[in-house]
Amino acid sequence: MIKNVVGWLRSHLSYVLYTSIGLLILFSIYLFRLGSHVRGDNPYESILFLEINGLKDIAENISYGPIKLAELVAIRIDEPNVTLTRMISVLLVVAAVILIIRLTTKWHTLRIGLLTGFLFAVSTYSLQLARFTNHDALFYVAIPFLLLAGTWLKSKRHVSRIVFVMPVVAILLYLPGMILFLLPLAIIFRKRLLLAWRYVSKKSKIIGSISAGLILLPLLVSLIMYPSQITKYLGIDRLIAGNFKAIYDALIQIPDALFLNGPDQPFRWLVGTPILDVASIILLLLGIYAYIKGPHTLRARLLLYCLIAAVVLISIGSMVSISLLVPLVYVVIASGLAFLLKSWFTVFPRNPAARNTALAVIIIFVGLIASYHLQRYFIAWPNAPETRNALSAQSTEVIQ
Repeated sequence: MIKNVVGWLRSHLSYVLYTSIGLLILFSIYLFRLGSHVRGDNPYESILFLEINGLKDIAENISYGPIKLAELVAIRIDEPNVTLTRMISVLLVVAAVILIIRLTTKWHTLRIGLLTGFLFAVSTYSLQLARFTNHDALFYVAIPFLLLAGTWLKSKRHVSRIVFVMPVVAILLYLPGMILFLLPLAIIFRKRLLLAWRYVSKKSKIIGSISAGLILLPLLVSLIMYPSQITKYLGIDRLIAGNFKAIYDALIQIPDALFLNGPDQPFRWLVGTPILDVASIILLLLGIYAYIKGPHTLRARLLLYCLIAAVVLISIGSMVSISLLVPLVYVVIASGLAFLLKSWFTVFPRNPAARNTALAVIIIFVGLIASYHLQRYFIAWPNAPETRNALSAQSTEVIQ
């Protein structure tokens, strides 16, 4: 076995080297002054800690169960510091970045995958999500993983990976509203799922089923013991309560956060700035146009379903976060980047100088977008008066 590993490393040396360098850069950005980027304690992290004093607290509100359990362990090890709990968010966002790169590489090219992954990784939203103790980071993984897992079902060679898909899906089912997100997909693609299941080895079926069952067991027990949490877990609590004003407000906040004013959370966001910059919005529009005019109708319909389902769940569920939607936006942005390059290469199909120039312009363009997001997070946000006031005022409230 050791010989096989050594042989694989030798044959994939450049891949391992570039991947290692990329991860080193990514972790360096996410871990830079992780515990001291802003002055003052973040009260919302303190509130999260108060909600997970023990296993009983997690059982009474089982949503985000796996990440709460990991945070509970981190708190027991590193209390009162927040470094370890923030590391959980870092790992989840890094996983989301890797999934975005793998997915967009599979759907487009490695070049597009790397450019999209870089944009996604250094976006202000990814930075604040990775460097802040929160449960939303688990939402960040959901859509990229599900879309990538869907590509594996089309190949007999990759269908054996279902042994890894099943436990990950079981973890994602702890997310509020995720069961309602997945159920229609399972019904729509039931034939493909059943066909893929036929090609999975008996050993993989047993391992996958047992691991998924063990992960889901605490969820089922918790919902039976504390049924009052079911509506929040399903992500329909606003709808069941008949709070249509809250549903309308949440619906309006989605485009407002993405394109106009951003999240109204000065303790972790630069107030008045949208999640997407102007250049990213242009790429998003190009990506939408490419899917409307392009040949990938099934892919376009799948993305449309994810968009509608995410918007509905964010609106009707108080615990469903816009973090579910943001990775989907970057999947479409990847199509915009691919459309730009393809259009240029169509005009100059055999001119290497023109093709290299186009690639260089795209790389500079992406670099400028990344620079804006890095400066917005590391320089503008911590020095904004709203940020300082929110952290100092809220910290005083928590102490009181």
